[in-house]
Order: sequence, then structure tokens, then C-alpha cells
Amino acid sequence: MSLPREVAAAGCATLLLVACGGGTPAPSPTVVAGTPTVVAVALTVTLTGEPIRTFGGGHWRVCDSGTVHNGSTLTARDVRVVVTYLDHGAVDGQTTRADAPGDGGALGDIPPGESRPFTVCGFARNEPDNDVVSAAPAS
Repeated sequence: MSLPREVAAAGCATLLLVACGGGTPAPSPTVVAGTPTVVAVALTVTLTGEPIRTFGGGHWRVCDSGTVHNGSTLTARDVRVVVTYLDHGAVDGQTTRADAPGDGGALGDIPPGESRPFTVCGFARNEPDNDVVSAAPAS
């Protein structure tokens, strides 16, 4: 099989250039799989009214309601609301991203400029005096 003249000439020129020390071939790019990409998404949580607190079964059930607004120009993917319940500054209970589908905190994707309402409920051993509510997209 014969090569076209242009390919053969280019190959000979590259071989001569490298063989004569005139230059080294450029290294090929390396792709590192699994390298995270950081994207900043501005989410704002606004609470509505007071938390609803009920006692039963030896613990407090606390429900917080509000909205999460995506103020960025990017879609916030798989947004979850989590709450940490504080009693005199000490953590007394909390919800997690994994809890969100069952406790009302899984909001899904929020497009730029849009908001999603939520009511998230969790448990604390003592009646909390502060509920720290936050929202974050998938990392």
C-alpha cells in the first residue's frame, strides 16, 4: 500500500526534524477522568412563617417551610434542602441530602431565576431554639 505524496513528505520532514534534534514532538494531552468541575450556583433560602413543632414518641418533629430561589445564570441540579436543629447552640438533630426525598427537601433541578417552595420536616431530641435551613445543588 502506498501513501499519498503529501503524507509521505510530511512524515519524512517530521522524522528528519526529530532525528536532527531540531525539535521534539509535542506531548499529547492527558485527560484525567473523574476530575470535579466546580460551578458556583447562588441559591437563596427564604423561610415562611414560624416552624411547626409537635412532640410525640419522645422527640420533637419540626417542619420548616419556605422557598429556594436560584439567582444564578446556571441551572441548579438536584437541589436538596437540609436542616440542622440547635438547642442552646448544640446540634440536637439534623436532616441530610439522603433524607431529602422522604422529608420534603428534594426539590430537583431549579432553572435560572426560578424558585421552588418546600416544607421539610425532621426530628430533634429536645425542642430546638434555632433551625438552620440551607439548600445546595448536587456536587
